[in-house]
Amino acid sequence: MNIKLELPLTDILQPFCLANAAYLGSQEMVQIVKRDDDIIKEFLPKLKFYYGKTDGWCPVKYYEDMKKDFPEGNIYLCEKGIPHAFVLDFSQEMATIVAEWINNRPPRK
Repeated sequence: MNIKLELPLTDILQPFCLANAAYLGSQEMVQIVKRDDDIIKEFLPKLKFYYGKTDGWCPVKYYEDMKKDFPEGNIYLCEKGIPHAFVLDFSQEMATIVAEWINNRPPRK
């Protein structure tokens, strides 16, 4: 899917769409206040974490903390410059990374 061609800006700017996006953002800020280490520990063998180097929502320190707290985890720092909003321009690159995970191969750096 090519977001720029198949999802017109007029659809995104509909009041209902904007209200839903604002509500989702507000709920994330209110409800997600700290990392749930117990859940992470319970499911760590099934989880993969992929952090961006230039992600304003999730600084590199979060990656470093995860690596320190869960050294045996599948925790990666992106070396490809993929942004937080990867679906806009980097969906194919992320799909390749996830496909490699599914096929039990470590992601290429």
